[in-house]
Amino acid sequence: MPSNHAANMFALTGALWFGLPAWRWPVLLLAAGVGYSRVYLGVHYPTDVIVGALSGLVLGCAVVHLGLRLLPAHWRTGNPEAPTDDPSEPKRGARA
Repeated sequence: MPSNHAANMFALTGALWFGLPAWRWPVLLLAAGVGYSRVYLGVHYPTDVIVGALSGLVLGCAVVHLGLRLLPAHWRTGNPEAPTDDPSEPKRGARA
């Protein structure tokens, strides 16, 4: 019933909305165009596209928010100094 094309494009839009702010509007317009094309070609009803778009947005946003909660902080910020678990390396600030 829901349009998978619309769901996929709006999931991408939901994920990129937070990660790449410069691409927000172009990707949203592309997703809306894909949704419109499904109705225009007669392969889906408008309600199919709306349900697909809403489910895709929810899924895309949920993946980003869960990723931000579960990933280590240095991955989220792009900090190149990742903590190491190697016991042979001295800890910063530790005396030798």
